[in-house]
Amino acid sequence: MSLASEHKPKNVRRIIIKVGTSMLTTAKGHFSLSAAGQLVDQIARLRSKGKECIVVSSGAIACGMD
Repeated sequence: MSLASEHKPKNVRRIIIKVGTSMLTTAKGHFSLSAAGQLVDQIARLRSKGKECIVVSSGAIACGMD
């Protein structure tokens, strides 16, 4: 879930993170707490570096169905 260093733009202050259903659910379609935790950890690291993170998710419906 990370970009190779050659694809990382420099001097970025704001990052839009698009999270789809497949990133938030298991193979059986249930909400994946571990995947959500990994996402939160990555966002926390970005925030600690002074980045503003905006999360957009199409996975909300799938999470609500669990």
